[in-house]
Amino acid sequence: MIKNIIEKGLLLTSFAFLTNSQSQSLPIKINEIYVDSERDSEEYVELYNPSAEPVNLKGYILKLIDTTPESFVFLKDTIIEGNGFYVIQNPPGAQNNSGQIILYDSLSNIVDEVVYGNWTNSFAPEGKKIGIYDSISRFPDGTDNWGLAKSSKGQPNNELIPKTTLTAQLSNTNSIIVTVNPAPYSYILQSRTLGGSSWNNLATNLNPGTYLRFEETIKGKEGRLYRAKAID
Repeated sequence: MIKNIIEKGLLLTSFAFLTNSQSQSLPIKINEIYVDSERDSEEYVELYNPSAEPVNLKGYILKLIDTTPESFVFLKDTIIEGNGFYVIQNPPGAQNNSGQIILYDSLSNIVDEVVYGNWTNSFAPEGKKIGIYDSISRFPDGTDNWGLAKSSKGQPNNELIPKTTLTAQLSNTNSIIVTVNPAPYSYILQSRTLGGSSWNNLATNLNPGTYLRFEETIKGKEGRLYRAKAID
């Protein structure tokens, strides 16, 4: 009797190990999030299977967290092919530009999550549209490199929006020169004191793809911060 119990225990342990191992070896990624739409029906969350093996999404749960009550999507008996995509169109809740999305597998293990915008511990950008860039995306697909991109629902993600770089250097003891690289969107150059909270516009409505070289006198002023803020 003891032997049988031990054997059954080993079998059960082995089965659980194989199940968890399979779940870990076939991860599904939250690959793209489209939230900044005038119509809720256009919003979506895209999943991506980075492995070569098909995965059944039955029992998977998508948890959506933002300033509205938490909502859930219970995935049905659906196969996502190897290197394929699955789109959850118009998920429940009012998706905001900041939030958190968690994907659980059928064993309630966290498979993937993304925290975006101004949400606590975020690592992905805000979902607000900038020019043609309107979705929070990984690029390349399935990697940890997040940014804004042109939406590509159910297809390989597009390249991310080029990052604006801003450099500053002292020209002499009395002034500072700030340079902003070309960007594919309009932007405003702003500055504020280190201890302040209000940003002052130094140059506005700068056109896409234009360089800016700005010189400001700093003699007798507190330390200052500079930023290039994208605008629609």
